[in-house]
Amino acid sequence: MCTTLLIASAVVGAIGAHKQAAAAKSAAKYQESVARNNAIISAQNASDVSQRGKIAVDQTRRKVSQALGATRTAIAGQGLLVDDDLGTTPQGLIDDMIIAGELDVMSVKHNVELEERRALLQGAEFTQQADLYGAQASSISPGLAFATSAAKSAPQIYDLIS
Repeated sequence: MCTTLLIASAVVGAIGAHKQAAAAKSAAKYQESVARNNAIISAQNASDVSQRGKIAVDQTRRKVSQALGATRTAIAGQGLLVDDDLGTTPQGLIDDMIIAGELDVMSVKHNVELEERRALLQGAEFTQQADLYGAQASSISPGLAFATSAAKSAPQIYDLIS
């Protein structure tokens, strides 16, 4: 009777170890797929940032161009030459506006590049996470857990039988 209980206990423990290892493997595979999906989403986000950035740069250039046109119109409205010699006040004003406009465009481009880089780095982190979860899932063997649990009980059963 005692032997039967010990054997039954060993079998139940081995089955439990198998189920626990299988659940851990399944969870790691799930986490791997979630991380891979997040990496795909991050790549899509980076692409979206790039597209929105191009639009923002175009809009900024258009606003600068409109502001320059309005400034030239105002200068001409005052009876001054718009394309006067370098060093004149109207030409200095226009040159300053061109420089300020280009700085605005460069600032928009820089911000877009930072946001795109952030999304790409996040995607790389998700890919690394997925690789780790994949390695973790590969290292879990429910069969080995079953065998190890059963092997731990073998000496007790042997001693009881002998």
